[in-house]
Amino acid sequence: MHLVWVRSDPATVRHRLTARGLQRDAAKLASFAEFTDRIRLGAEPAVPHVAIDNRRTAAAPLEAQIADLVAQPEYHEHDE
Repeated sequence: MHLVWVRSDPATVRHRLTARGLQRDAAKLASFAEFTDRIRLGAEPAVPHVAIDNRRTAAAPLEAQIADLVAQPEYHEHDE
């Protein structure tokens, strides 16, 4: 089993929630600082993990990062 941690930042989260335009996100946007504090955007797991960068400023597109991750042989140990 592997833990994949998705890195993000407040600007990206706000952009995605706003673009999504769902009513269920209204309270998150209304109290955005409290929301981002609760989801602990900058807190990486204390256990071994692989990070995926979901920020709008990421060096590589999300799709490419995921494709690279699943192409790694150690993620297919139990496929047989």
